[in-house]
Amino acid sequence: MWNSVGVGLFERRKTSKLNYIVNAALILLVLFLAAEISFNMRYTSILVDGRSMLPTLVGAENGEGGDFIFIDTKMSPTYGDIVVVRRADGSFIIKRVVAFGGDTVKSEAGLLFIKYKGSESFELVNEDYLSPEYNRPELPKNSFLEHLVEDGKMFLLGDNRNESADSRFNGDYPVEDVVGVVPEWAMRKKAQITAFYTYFKTHSIQTRE
Repeated sequence: MWNSVGVGLFERRKTSKLNYIVNAALILLVLFLAAEISFNMRYTSILVDGRSMLPTLVGAENGEGGDFIFIDTKMSPTYGDIVVVRRADGSFIIKRVVAFGGDTVKSEAGLLFIKYKGSESFELVNEDYLSPEYNRPELPKNSFLEHLVEDGKMFLLGDNRNESADSRFNGDYPVEDVVGVVPEWAMRKKAQITAFYTYFKTHSIQTRE
């Protein structure tokens, strides 16, 4: 009789322990799915294409290679931010914000100057993210005359000033067309993000020049 009772208690303990493990696993799964849904509601993965953001971001060539990066779709852009913008034809570009409506910009031999809205004088912008290799001062495109940015719009430049098709040629871009801003943590984790998305070949929005 006591053997039967002991076996029964042992079986109940086994069942109770198994239920505890199953319930804990289900709770962890629910928490993981909730976190994943919450993350995906705010962040979107981007595949960088082309050479316009070198050396900060490496773009894919012929659809191969290229950095993957996340953008924060709830974040408002500010000076110096890297943003993804949807163009009128539905394509996406990735550039850096250097000025907003009311600012006046100009460039002299690769050096960027801004007269901020309400200011009376130009200031030299510290662009430590640029590389001389991709911002050659002798190229005519790396110097441009004063330009007043339209209200509600942004002046965008690629970090590869030698090759980028940006506001110097296409004019100002509406702030409302910003799809998302690259957060600092995504830049710090760029190598890991790129390795993950390259390995699993996960679909992402692809930018163009």
